[in-house]
Amino acid sequence: MHSVQWSVAACCITFPTMTRGQPSSGSFCESARARCCFPFGTRPLGMPGADARVCVERATKTLERPFVGVSWRASYERPVPSPWSTFPACASFPSRRFSSSGPEQAARTDMPSQFPIPRPSTTTGTDPGERSAYDPAPLEAASELHAGNVDVAAKVYKSTMGRTQIHGWVAGSLDKAHELVQDLVKRPAPVGEFLTFAGASCYCKAGKLKGKSRWRHAVRGWLRLGHAPCVQEYFNMCWLHNRHFQVPLPLVGGVVRQHGLPAYQFLITRQVLGSVTLDVALASEPQPRRRELLRELAQEVGRMHALSFVHHDLFPRNILVAPADWPRRILFLDLWAGGDCMHFRSPAYDLGGFLLESAPLLEAGERRQLLEDYRTSCQSQGRPAPLDLLDRIGVQYKKLRARLAQQPDRLRGQPLPENWAEMERSLRAN
Repeated sequence: MHSVQWSVAACCITFPTMTRGQPSSGSFCESARARCCFPFGTRPLGMPGADARVCVERATKTLERPFVGVSWRASYERPVPSPWSTFPACASFPSRRFSSSGPEQAARTDMPSQFPIPRPSTTTGTDPGERSAYDPAPLEAASELHAGNVDVAAKVYKSTMGRTQIHGWVAGSLDKAHELVQDLVKRPAPVGEFLTFAGASCYCKAGKLKGKSRWRHAVRGWLRLGHAPCVQEYFNMCWLHNRHFQVPLPLVGGVVRQHGLPAYQFLITRQVLGSVTLDVALASEPQPRRRELLRELAQEVGRMHALSFVHHDLFPRNILVAPADWPRRILFLDLWAGGDCMHFRSPAYDLGGFLLESAPLLEAGERRQLLEDYRTSCQSQGRPAPLDLLDRIGVQYKKLRARLAQQPDRLRGQPLPENWAEMERSLRAN
């Protein structure tokens, strides 16, 4: 019998297990999200808090047919200091890739992390104009529908249309969603409409996956690099909701598979009554409320980036503004491309895209104040923005503007935004 022995170079796997200053909830495997660091110099995406980095210093494999043995040595190191120091870093992977506890454990690690999660700080000023956009008190009253946390369950249905996997948390909603999808899948065109679901006014979007898109998302699923867009958006919304970001409350999300390939996807969220998109709100709000909206937006985006969550489509049309009587008014939409999945884009991509598409909406002073509030928010989260923030934004701004110039239909009838030289001049002006 022949024996072959070799060594594997050191690699790193990062498991964020708890939030800073808070005890870990649940077991290590239930709360961990794996990050992979490759030997060619990339580093894992950092999450705030005490990260436990398992360093595989040397994995020695001995192959003696028909037996394979693997030995591991683990140690703990300090957390990654800043997400900006790791962007654009290597891909992030769900921890189920490394799980050896069977399908049930893999399903649990796919869920959003549970509480405890620290609430944002708030000021004590009495003037509503001076009050911070973060206000925990109304958050408690607003949590009666969902107890402040989304607990995800999944169910698989088999029918003539295929194998349907539905994720949700409202009791009885999974069966109702399956009945609804059986009607939606018969429609030839994509669906985007308001309807009544689970006793409330909701918004449903659904559509078929065809051609290259179908195969691309199938391969991503096989490699555990992400889900179908609607399912990924559902998980991203749950992730943000559990961290006190405002999103339309996700009710159910799912995918229909035929012959193992995703063929149809759907997502149902609560309707935000009286809300408008940010571009509409900025055109109609008085100047004091404009400043308040932009300050809240900068604070929320800074907090989002401090948690290593990149939106990828942070455009005014993907930001909702709630009615004026809401304590916090900014809600995020269209989150399928970012979040806890494989990505190589940095926070500067979000900022560059927002500045590009909001160029005709904002004055030069409002842009400068937006970036200043963003820096302050990142600093307050212990994740300061880099000193060369404008240079990084400029790289992404020019790439996105060139893409718009090549695809004029994406301008939606609007003129091409100003070039980066003019934008940078307005941002650096005193």
